[in-house]
Amino acid sequence: MDMEYSAAVWAVTASLAGGEDDDAAPGGIWLALQAWKHLGGSDPVWDRIGPDLLEVRDRLYPDQDVQVQAGSPSDNREARTAVAALLEQLAVYHLSRSAADSPLLMRMAHDASVEQLRDAAAALA
Repeated sequence: MDMEYSAAVWAVTASLAGGEDDDAAPGGIWLALQAWKHLGGSDPVWDRIGPDLLEVRDRLYPDQDVQVQAGSPSDNREARTAVAALLEQLAVYHLSRSAADSPLLMRMAHDASVEQLRDAAAALA
């Protein structure tokens, strides 16, 4: 059975904060993209952040197809708040990855994603 969309977003956000689930970050991107796919066209904010989310996914998770069992998002304040918090937590996650001991190009990819995710979160706030 699918979890309600906002509940799924909050669960993935908590999982990201806990740092113990390798699928949480790509799952979070997938959830945010689902909101854009379902709600884009009804609100220009979703259309504005969609391309940035696609770019983050393509840059950092090109080979990962992580999906979260969740219902369809609704265009309401609760979903918007949940996705904004998720994007902020994704930014925190990628900020820590940009400072990790990994190759320069990967650190730069994480750093670029931080700005895009924070901008997207701010647009939803």
